Amino acid sequence: MEQAVKKVYGFSQEYKDRYWEDMYEKAEYDYISDMEGAKEEGRADRNLEIARNMISKGLSTEMIKELTGLNEKEISDLKV
Repeated sequence: MEQAVKKVYGFSQEYKDRYWEDMYEKAEYDYISDMEGAKEEGRADRNLEIARNMISKGLSTEMIKELTGLNEKEISDLKV
């Protein structure tokens, strides 16, 4: 009888609760992932800005690589 009632009136409250818990966890994970991605993108942009300043001051490519973590291609692209 209980199963028939569930079919007529929808899913059990326990199922609905679990569904919303799962949705909340997914949203929280997505938010954290997005924030970490944004932080990493900000760091990369800052390194490029620092490298541009170093290039304008005449620092060598080797020094810029060491201090910023950029590779030679990234640095040479900034010099163009």
